Amino acid sequence: MKRFGQIITTIILTLSLCLSLSACVFDNSITPEQTLKDEVLSLFSNVKFEKVKEEPGTEKGELTKTYHFKTNEISFVVENYLLEDEFWGNLENSYATSYYQEVYKLKQTEFEQIAAQHNVKLYEYDYGDSEEMRKELKAQPGVLLMYSFGDMYDENVDFDFYVDEYQQLDTVKKFLEDYYDLFEDYLPKKMSTYLNAKLIIEISCNQDFKVDTSYRPSRIYGDTDIQLNKDANVDDRIENLNEWTNYLYIDYVRQGLITDDSVTVPEDFHPSVIDKLYINQSEFTSEKYPIKFYYNIENDTYYTTVCFGCKFSYNGGVEDYLQREIINKYNLDTKYTIKNLMHKTTYQLHGDKFEAYWVNWDKENEDLEFSKNGKILDIKTYEDLGPHHSGASYNRLISIDDFAMLCGLTIDEIDIQNGAIYCSSMK
Repeated sequence: MKRFGQIITTIILTLSLCLSLSACVFDNSITPEQTLKDEVLSLFSNVKFEKVKEEPGTEKGELTKTYHFKTNEISFVVENYLLEDEFWGNLENSYATSYYQEVYKLKQTEFEQIAAQHNVKLYEYDYGDSEEMRKELKAQPGVLLMYSFGDMYDENVDFDFYVDEYQQLDTVKKFLEDYYDLFEDYLPKKMSTYLNAKLIIEISCNQDFKVDTSYRPSRIYGDTDIQLNKDANVDDRIENLNEWTNYLYIDYVRQGLITDDSVTVPEDFHPSVIDKLYINQSEFTSEKYPIKFYYNIENDTYYTTVCFGCKFSYNGGVEDYLQREIINKYNLDTKYTIKNLMHKTTYQLHGDKFEAYWVNWDKENEDLEFSKNGKILDIKTYEDLGPHHSGASYNRLISIDDFAMLCGLTIDEIDIQNGAIYCSSMK
């Protein structure tokens, strides 16, 4: 009888799963016309709707609606179409627009004039170009901007800057400020599903590094993504990018990765990465996890990677992260337990019970939360901090103070001259 009950339960669960999947597979709704028109019209002060054209059975999917809009200066379209998902086979509600390309065409001459004013050489990406040709372009002296203003189905604007020397970073900043001033009046008032583009900026140096560095993007000093709308605080983002880029350039000179006699490294300069950790006066090493503490110039604090509530075999095997080894090595009877299905880790330190668990797992706003003896701890976590990334979607960056507290450590010294962090385990 018990076996029969298990079979019935399995059938019910299977039917529920099939029903949920079928709802996904056959969800082929398209955005109501009035909804899309009203949203686009609300993004601008001088846009008029002209017409909508329906095209069933196009190469992009089973149905396409093309909305035509017009301003005093340009005409553009917004496409709403159903696209077949490669994995599930269901039809997804998708969007594309020609707006950003039309604005660029309108302002192309002025864009080129700004580049000439700042002595920035322009080259529009042609993805059929050979790598040899691109190397020749990058080798030319001065500031080079290789760019793309995207197309209907990839609206993102890509800016890749290449500089020869430190002083040219200021040229990049001024160019970006003038670029934004040129296009600011044409940006949507807010972020929108139907006109959702980013300005993707990377700043690199033409010089090759003298050594291989595997823990940072190759030859990239600064990078950022800026939403193309008036709510994006673009001026602040450009200033922040400039600060990070200047800082990383000096750090690479400090490490001897590039040579630039015009740059003097300050005595109190904080290295971007510290990779030595001493606990109770002995160097701590791990065979599985890298020891990396990343400096954040925005709050003068080091951060490091943690992972909690994760135990699985792929990606080389994941069993939380470095903190698990430290907690178990320097403390007795921690009862460190990873509950993988609950995405939760529990352990004990000196009579206190700690919990780390994921909130909204597999959702856009997922995050780690921590508690001590049932009280939620005020610990901020990040996937990205400036150029530093946590390394995986199930990892997070936390401050060195929070890391020490969770591991039962006290910080004795952060030695920026020798690139080492000294801690003691609590007794």
